[in-house]
Order: sequence, then structure tokens, then C-alpha cells
Amino acid sequence: MEEVTRIDIKNTLQTIYCIDMEEGQTIYNLVKRELDNGKDVELSFAGIEMVITAFLNAAVGRLFADYDHQMVMQRVKANDLHKDFIPIWNHVMCKSARYYKHTDSVELHTNNEMED
Repeated sequence: MEEVTRIDIKNTLQTIYCIDMEEGQTIYNLVKRELDNGKDVELSFAGIEMVITAFLNAAVGRLFADYDHQMVMQRVKANDLHKDFIPIWNHVMCKSARYYKHTDSVELHTNNEMED
């Protein structure tokens, strides 16, 4: 059985609002360190009253640039996430995985559109 590290978002960031990209970066750094050490990560959103996409992109979406899609999906879990925020979590996990898988073609398409 894999060792699991639990990161309590509210206590770590000292806020009930997950709205800041820099704070998302803080969570990303913690998660990445644990994954690099071979541990699974459980993110606890207990007591969190607001979560926005930009925060989750910074906190977990970027993991797909560093790791295999399946590994991230298996080893990073959200717990205690209010039911209203589950669609946001799912959206970020799905879209980030797709974006980082196709980063080169997305950037090429964007650059072509900007030149036109």
C-alpha cells in the first residue's frame, strides 16, 4: 500500500478561500514534493468555502505537465470537497490533462491565430 500524505488546504494556506494563484502554487509545490517522494496525496478541502478554477489550475492542473495523466489521477485525490466544487475539480483535472497532452499543438494553433 502506498503511503499517503494529507494536505489540509485551510490550515496550510490559513484561508477558507481558494482563489489565489500564488497560493495554488504553494499547494502545487507541496504536492509535487510528495509525489516525487513516492507518496500519494490527499488534498483536504474541509472548511473551504470558495474554490475557483485558477487556483486549481495552479495547484493541481500543472501536475499534468510533470507527470503521466494516469499517475496524477490515481495518486492525487480531493477529499472533503463541497459538492458545488466537484464539477470545478473535475473540469480542471480533465482539461489540464488534455491541455498538457497537446501543448505543442495548442501553442501552434494559438500562434497561428494571433498572426492572422
